[in-house]
Amino acid sequence: MKEMVELFQAYAQAFEQRDVAAITALYAFPAHVSSDVGEAVQLMSIPSAEAFAAPLNGVLELYRKVGCKRIRIVDLDVHELSPRLRRVTVQWGLLGLADLPLYDFTTSYVVARVENAWRVVSAVAHDELQRYRQFIGR
Repeated sequence: MKEMVELFQAYAQAFEQRDVAAITALYAFPAHVSSDVGEAVQLMSIPSAEAFAAPLNGVLELYRKVGCKRIRIVDLDVHELSPRLRRVTVQWGLLGLADLPLYDFTTSYVVARVENAWRVVSAVAHDELQRYRQFIGR
């Protein structure tokens, strides 16, 4: 559990710093990202860190637009799938100026032990875009 908390604290810090290289360093490739975008599910197969840069920059831009200054782990649930695989569900909280809450959302991850380090291999965004749209009033 401690290793998963540390991994996702590093993940939050990389997002706060808007550091795409640090974010992608926490993934193993090829990776998969699925997002419920409201009208459909968006599926992405990501072959490399370089290919992940554009989608990550899009997410970072959304965070910038809403005034996100910090990202915190509200809740973290870890389920051991095997000795080298975990399913981790994280409720994230975005915070603005003076740590005022913006909105929360949930993402599930499959995390694998790859080359002696835990890395994300799959992410499923349950409700991030819907929460964003609710927050901005659309």
